Amino acid sequence: MWDHSNPICKKIAVRLAAEEKDPRGAFAEPIGNVQRSRECACAVCNVVCRMLDESEKKLGPGVGVRVGYAKNSVEEDKVEVNFNRSGIEVGGLEGFVTDSHPITAIPVSTSISGDTDSEKSFQRVIEWLNNCLTNHNTLCPTFGLVLNPLPARVLDLGPFPDGNGKDDVRLLQTSTEIGYYACLSHCWGTGTRPLETTRDTFSLHEVGIELAALPKTFQEAVTFTRRLSIRYLWIDSLCIIQDDNDDWRVQSALMAEIYQNALLTIAASASAGPEMGLFRTVGVERQYLDWELSVEEKEAKEKEHSTNGIFQNIRIRVPLPHDVNQHPLLTRAWAFQERLLSPRILHFGAHELIWECMECTTCECQGLGKIWSKRHRQWPAPKNRVSNAFLSPVGREWAVEAWQNTVSSYSCLKLSYTKDIFPALSGIARNIALVTGQQYVAGLWKDSLVLDLVWNNENPRKMERPVIWRAPTFSWASVTAKKDVDGVGASYAVMDVIGKSFGARAVLTQTVWKGTQHVEVVETQSTLLSPSDSLGQITAGYIVLSGFLVQATVCAADDATDCAADDASPASSSEDIAPIGKMPLDEGSFWPDYDYTVEGKDHISLGSTVFCLKLISAWKPQDRNVYVVYLTLRRIGDASGKGSVYERIGLYTESGEFDESLEMESEEDAICENAVVKII
Repeated sequence: MWDHSNPICKKIAVRLAAEEKDPRGAFAEPIGNVQRSRECACAVCNVVCRMLDESEKKLGPGVGVRVGYAKNSVEEDKVEVNFNRSGIEVGGLEGFVTDSHPITAIPVSTSISGDTDSEKSFQRVIEWLNNCLTNHNTLCPTFGLVLNPLPARVLDLGPFPDGNGKDDVRLLQTSTEIGYYACLSHCWGTGTRPLETTRDTFSLHEVGIELAALPKTFQEAVTFTRRLSIRYLWIDSLCIIQDDNDDWRVQSALMAEIYQNALLTIAASASAGPEMGLFRTVGVERQYLDWELSVEEKEAKEKEHSTNGIFQNIRIRVPLPHDVNQHPLLTRAWAFQERLLSPRILHFGAHELIWECMECTTCECQGLGKIWSKRHRQWPAPKNRVSNAFLSPVGREWAVEAWQNTVSSYSCLKLSYTKDIFPALSGIARNIALVTGQQYVAGLWKDSLVLDLVWNNENPRKMERPVIWRAPTFSWASVTAKKDVDGVGASYAVMDVIGKSFGARAVLTQTVWKGTQHVEVVETQSTLLSPSDSLGQITAGYIVLSGFLVQATVCAADDATDCAADDASPASSSEDIAPIGKMPLDEGSFWPDYDYTVEGKDHISLGSTVFCLKLISAWKPQDRNVYVVYLTLRRIGDASGKGSVYERIGLYTESGEFDESLEMESEEDAICENAVVKII
């Protein structure tokens, strides 16, 4: 058990010394004894204990006890101090100073304005923008002598030469114009659609759109853009002709260019629909607005350090959350690439403004930016990993890992129309294609196809095949979350283990792994809906692989007798794969792609015959630890002499220092060493 008998000041001193030695390190949070901290009465202990008392007073009895220290626990009374960039967190409160202070352990931070439409918040935006444009010369595009071309259409915010319609905006059809413009990233909502440009309204919008006719989010975006002295604004529903499929396909294919060339993207991140607006005012009841850490007069006289001004200028507040769940826009698939492609994005959050560019993530309270802090982990990963500036110098292997990480994040997000699964990611795919020169194959890449096939679903009971086909089964896009299920999707978690033998992960790992790919890619094919958009929607696709194929059986992991049975009942909550006529192997794990216990065309019964295609393996020679990955397939037809036709249904993995394997335990007639399989 850890020793928590010391006053908190001693543990803080150890933590600060370690952080000074390694500023980018990750360290355990200091934990000290409450009673000994009160007895110590040094400056640091005084502040920490006073914050505990303030927590009891402001947040109510028991709140500070639960969050900060545990009375009546098995261990001694203890207090934990969490170090954040925005302050030290004690007992559910956060303490900070706005200027230098005698207690150097307390971070210098800033108060939030409480109103994202305030002058104070606006000046913070100007500060962030100027800092990026002036000092971020590595990954963030800066002002240059040549301006970027405007998108095909933008909203012209004026002023207009005729002097009419002071507050109106106009839809401008561009040709060769260049200039600075902003983009708006927003949720369309589930109710009434936002104001749109259609073939019928196009000419009317060119004449003018009254500001009052725009939904609230659009109005406030126009107001804020004008405040920044940016004349042009791009909003998807108004700048793409919504009932023209050809125009939609052309403009969606240009999404990467549109967002990457914008000076700034304004994100209505806290709004679930167009009528909710950009701006937010913090309610007093949430107490995110800070107040001074005070001390009662009697206590001040008794504590010498208090009379010397220890508590002066120390501010406390309830720590601001930076939770994706409080920002509906961040759960939407289209907004995902808008965020990643934009060189700079300003989030109008639930409580404050949040800034992201390719070199910096910060916010009004400064709680973001310290990557290893628990608060930062509530926010999405840094947005620069798929930018051209980041990918170009690091090469193809890093691009493969960046793409797999992107898919893991993207596939969990929401789409109003499942057919948009590839168009909503096409801008990022275009960046990968430019860097690697690879061919896109239904969400995977031809040159890294074998590694890209190693995706799995960790919650298969929550997944299903889409009602309307959108991708071949070898693609992660062939499955989707069930209705009313959020936050689940494809993962490349298996690659975090097996990948130590391949690509960028092999460069990063300090262990010696050896890896082998066991299949040959014979052919790949995708049929595009629009021949001009190789990264967009597809209507068909397949791959042909050649390799070692083992016939096996689907069974219930907790009932081996089902493995050889011809049972039409649904599989149990835990399925497994076993050699024909035998029990499941202890070293094996089956990862279904979707819930195939549901009746219908995708249903698979216990006892069904499946096929496992040996994909890749990795091992550490020094300890005989082996990891093998198979694609699990079901046969659905014959390809007229070119091999059998299959659908992918999952992954099967084996790991450990084992003396048996699917290959070793299968009968000879269940194995085909040079099988050719077509997966659709």
